[in-house]
Amino acid sequence: MTRRRQSDEERLFALQEALGDPSTTWGEVLNRLVFCPDGLVLERALELVEAVVERWPAATRAPSRFVLRQLMAGHVRPYLRLLRVLDIRPLHPIRDRNALLRRMIREGGVRELQTFRARYSDGDQLIDTLLRSIHGLQVIYIGGSHVGPAAAQALAQSPSMSGLRYLSLHNNSIGDGGAEALLASPYLRELRWLNLYRNGISGALRDAIKRAPQWQGAQIILG
Repeated sequence: MTRRRQSDEERLFALQEALGDPSTTWGEVLNRLVFCPDGLVLERALELVEAVVERWPAATRAPSRFVLRQLMAGHVRPYLRLLRVLDIRPLHPIRDRNALLRRMIREGGVRELQTFRARYSDGDQLIDTLLRSIHGLQVIYIGGSHVGPAAAQALAQSPSMSGLRYLSLHNNSIGDGGAEALLASPYLRELRWLNLYRNGISGALRDAIKRAPQWQGAQIILG
C-alpha cells in the first residue's frame, strides 16, 4: 500500500502538535523542517518554531543527521538560521567548507552561533568569515587548519570576541606574533579554556601566557 503524502496544512498541523509536546527533541523539530517544501510553507513552519525555540538551550541546537545530509548535497535552506552550534568536521568530504559556511550565512541566515568547530580546513578564511558575519560566539575550536599569526591577531582585536570562553587553536602556526596578540587582547579576558598546543610558540611566551593574570582560572594547554 502506498503511503499518502501529507498536505501542506497537515504538515504544519503535525508540526504544531510536535511543538506542543514537551518530549519533542530539537533533532525531531529540525527534521520536520527538512521535509517542508521551500516557500511559504517552510516560512510558516519556521515562524511556528521560532515562537517557541527558546525551549531548547542554545548548546543543543546543532544540525541533525538529516541537516548534515542536506549540506553534504549542497542544499542550504533558511532553517539553518535556528542553529546555535555548528561543527563542520563531519562535512570533510566537501573540499571548500569555507565557501559552504559563507552560503550558510548568506542563504541560510546563519548570523548567531554559540559554538563553532572545524578541523583540517582553511582556518584563516574561516576566522575571517566568523569575524565578519557571526556574533554570540562562546566557543571556537579550529584545529590543524593552518591558522597563522594574522588570523590570530584579527581574532584578538575583534570586539565580537568579548563573549568567548573557550578557544582552541591547537596544531596551527600562530607563532609568537599570534600568541602575543592573544595575550594582549582586551577582549579575551574571560577565557576559561585556551589550547595553543603545537603552534611554534617560544618558551618565554608560553611562560608569559601561563602567568597572565586574566587567565589564572583558565585551563591552558601549551606545548
